[in-house]
Amino acid sequence: MRFRPSVTPLPLRQPDGDGYLLVLFAMDMDADADDDGYLPQVLCLLPSSAPFDRHCWGTRRPIFRSEKPKKFNAHQTFSFQGSSYWVDLGRGILSCSCHDLISNTNDDVQFRYIALPTGCNVDFDSLYLTAPPSQYRDIRCVGNSIRFVSIEGYNTLPGYNMLLSMWELMMPSSGQWRKVGSIRVGRLWEQEGFRRSGLPTNTSPTHPMLSTEDDGVVYLLMGEFYAEDEKDRSLYAFSVDMVTCKFVSAWHLPRWRHAGSPSLMGSDIFKHIKKHNLCQLIPPNKRDRGEASVLTVRPRKMQRDHLGTGSSRVQVILY
Repeated sequence: MRFRPSVTPLPLRQPDGDGYLLVLFAMDMDADADDDGYLPQVLCLLPSSAPFDRHCWGTRRPIFRSEKPKKFNAHQTFSFQGSSYWVDLGRGILSCSCHDLISNTNDDVQFRYIALPTGCNVDFDSLYLTAPPSQYRDIRCVGNSIRFVSIEGYNTLPGYNMLLSMWELMMPSSGQWRKVGSIRVGRLWEQEGFRRSGLPTNTSPTHPMLSTEDDGVVYLLMGEFYAEDEKDRSLYAFSVDMVTCKFVSAWHLPRWRHAGSPSLMGSDIFKHIKKHNLCQLIPPNKRDRGEASVLTVRPRKMQRDHLGTGSSRVQVILY
């Protein structure tokens, strides 16, 4: 095999609407490595109409800017307003024109590099002694913007001192970020809604998921993931409005069957909260009287002019 895939593939819709183009970075195994031991990269492209055969792949040569780090791991990929994005949640963002990828007029594809917000750079842990950025960060298209969320201090601080922050990429061409909101986890625990939900405070929030439906809302997981006995494990999800820095709602999810940190793929899990019998947490003062909480689901759609890759979310209000 001459080309070895190196990062997450990206599906692009063909301009005529007839199928997709699968794009991925690969290492050229027949080329010479540079002075640091890195093989040159190549873009491999396969139309969805073609058979999955190595002879059907086309290639392009990516042209990177000097500020791109040599060690780059694309945790997430998406397209937005005519550009394609590969995101290393610890380093930064590579982007290029979708037209340049699809067009057959030039074998070279020029890439831009966008650094993460100030202070968010995470050095690659070659020994894997710390949690990867994909465990405490997320990025995706929200309406007509790109949002980035991070639990700062995830690998170094106790849970109550961690800082949950959200940024918006002002204009992709500018590479400038604007902070949407930030709240320390301990302050979140002190809010009345969080205390009434009965959520545990002896574990740290993890796996933030940006909502593509509710502007400024982020969902997080928490619970006891590492207990050896399955009956001792617990899994909760809760949401926070990062614009107001306020707790929104919480749910008790089905028990995690495997010891270790959970991971949820982008899905309609919150949209179908009733259908899948997810348990809305009952505030302690109502539970004591034997009353049930009333769950109202109100979708709040956002206008999008791009091919979104995020999952569907809904606003959940507890009365």
